[in-house]
Amino acid sequence: MSTQRQVRGASAVIQAARTLVSRVLDVNTTKNRIYVHDGSTVGGIPHINAPDFQNQEFISADVTGTNALVMTLPFPITAYLRYQSFVFRAAQTNTGSVTLNIDGIGAVVVKKISGSSIKILSAGDLLQFGLYRVTHDGSDFILQGGEGLDIDGLPDVSVAAADMIAFLDSDGDLKKAAVQQIIDLAKTSTSANVVGTHAMAYPTGSTQYNFGNTISGANLKPCNVNAGTIGSTSLAGTWRCLGVSLHPGSNIEKTTLWVRIS
Repeated sequence: MSTQRQVRGASAVIQAARTLVSRVLDVNTTKNRIYVHDGSTVGGIPHINAPDFQNQEFISADVTGTNALVMTLPFPITAYLRYQSFVFRAAQTNTGSVTLNIDGIGAVVVKKISGSSIKILSAGDLLQFGLYRVTHDGSDFILQGGEGLDIDGLPDVSVAAADMIAFLDSDGDLKKAAVQQIIDLAKTSTSANVVGTHAMAYPTGSTQYNFGNTISGANLKPCNVNAGTIGSTSLAGTWRCLGVSLHPGSNIEKTTLWVRIS
């Protein structure tokens, strides 16, 4: 004959505070949720109901701290599992690298996807009161969404207002084709140390270079258009020929336009 078990019911305050014998079902009448008791766990073990399943795709809670974030869940967890996701609201804008400690399990580094790599967070990646989702990958928390474009190393470029008009449509929004033009423009600098720089240069070797050929900057000397003045310092990186540099020939015939590609 089967063993009969009692089903009890009480408000959240009463139900959460009592410990019942093993396999007794306890109904939290405030939350309409069933708890199964094991004889030792205070409040019993919760079982999700339909609203829980529908509304709680992943666990969420507010956090405290600026860079060392602390989260306390309404139903604490005891370990981090791969692919667990958590949503939190940042209490402050971060000022450096960030860790997240949930329910005292331990602080875990929060990282972001940036281009083709995974990096620790930089100052300002988390904004005060912003909502963020992180997923545990087995060792770190990964900030979901990442970055569309990492432009940390690009130089500042000034663009005249008149030049910007060509980038806008009738509603004042950026044209799709213009976005790539802006990115390309941002990669161009007057500094010879930046990829995308153009320069008039004079190859010092004995090779003829045609359009598309590449050369080490160590074999290029900057000069003016008629090779009347040749710089004493070689260029850095690797450059691609955008014209024709004759050899043998006069200095003028060797001078052409180059673009740095790496």
